[in-house]
Amino acid sequence: AMDSAWSMEIDRFGFSEPIPFVDGNHGSSRYKVVVKDVRDIYGELYGLTYPSGFGPDGGIRSYMEIRNDWSAPEWGDYAERQLDAAHITCAHEFFHAIQYAMGHKEEPSYIDFFTLAWLEATAVLMEELAFDHVNDYLQYAGGYNGYFDNPTLSLLSDTWGSIDPYSNGVVAMHLYRSAVDTPSILFVRETFVRNEDTRVEFWKNIDAVSASIDTEWPVLLNGFHTASFFTGSRGDTARFLPDADSLPMWNYAPDTMDTDMAVTKTLRPNAMQRFVHRRADKYEDTLHILLAGSQEDAGGRWAVSTILKDTAGAYEVYPMSMETPTNARLHVPGWGAYQEAIVVVSNGDSVLERDATVFFTDYYMENLHLPNTFAVYPNPVMHHSHGVLQIRGKNVLEVWLYSIDGKLVAHADAYTERSNAAIKATQHGFDWRLCTRTGDPVVPGNYIAVVSYKDIVKNTRKRKHQNILVLP
Repeated sequence: AMDSAWSMEIDRFGFSEPIPFVDGNHGSSRYKVVVKDVRDIYGELYGLTYPSGFGPDGGIRSYMEIRNDWSAPEWGDYAERQLDAAHITCAHEFFHAIQYAMGHKEEPSYIDFFTLAWLEATAVLMEELAFDHVNDYLQYAGGYNGYFDNPTLSLLSDTWGSIDPYSNGVVAMHLYRSAVDTPSILFVRETFVRNEDTRVEFWKNIDAVSASIDTEWPVLLNGFHTASFFTGSRGDTARFLPDADSLPMWNYAPDTMDTDMAVTKTLRPNAMQRFVHRRADKYEDTLHILLAGSQEDAGGRWAVSTILKDTAGAYEVYPMSMETPTNARLHVPGWGAYQEAIVVVSNGDSVLERDATVFFTDYYMENLHLPNTFAVYPNPVMHHSHGVLQIRGKNVLEVWLYSIDGKLVAHADAYTERSNAAIKATQHGFDWRLCTRTGDPVVPGNYIAVVSYKDIVKNTRKRKHQNILVLP
């Protein structure tokens, strides 16, 4: 089992080797694993990995202890398959040894800025990849603080209102299968590799890794939330995990709309809510769905998808792209062919608890909270993690970008298409690629955006400007 763990985690996946514990009595350069009668107050420990000082070139030394007996009644059917329990313990704890080796500072149960939830989620992933027939993780999937019985709790977090750390294993498994086009350890490995070079705050790390694979964390989060619908009797191994049929299902029920045909719910950080609308006996041909996030959240970090259930009981999934930091919409023509719409909204903010409103109407609604003039975001904008500055607003017609000394950097208008332009007109405004008119990346510093927009009330053009800070 240890050889298999080493072969997969070190040789195949490319993680750093664990740094063995050494002292006067244990001077060997081999990694130490102690098989013993593990005694703990709850009788629940499979094993433990203990930090033991720093390595000669950085990283944290460690050694492992694993249980030698799973025959007690509280271990259930492991009494009849003790090797299975030992195997997954080896793969799980060995990855903790790797985490220590790739870390800088150890505190009780934590390494650097990683959440305990991420450390355990990724260790659970390793045990499942190494010995996928055991499926130990299924016991954490539901029940008290398990994800499927509490799908609106926070993920990958250690704060109150979060799921059990081990239950986050399904999140790591989904990232392994779906973060890029084919199953890959890339996303998980990069979080540890980036931190191995320099300690980095966990959620900034997650954002940077997401950007490195050309996506955003809220989109990945919503991908998990949406795919996790397909378990149990709704199980779909192509959409979720190989064990989807064996996992519990998160439940849902139709919502009661207010007089505006809207539902408002509160979302915890890194968590989701379900907004459900069932077709009435009398209905229009097209259903219009509009998400409106909190008006105060100019930074966005929302993501949303809609699951449509047709009259035959089949499901279709439609990711909804964000038109503004707070708004997304979907039009469902031929609404009579469907029974219900399940809108899965994800709050990708790691700190803020926020409200979201979803409208289900038979008419087109204007975006809510769209600025009357214009807004730019993110600001400050970073070359390496953002790459694009978005300029959004009602009736924006033309944009000029100037350096702080007044030199024109880039220009675009809503009527002229240029495929490789520094600023590109979109349906909802403009995107600046952080480069000059000649395509050269701009140097970090202060810039000024001047925007021309149409004042519909006065039927005139107006201009406003805003300072922008570009970081490396």
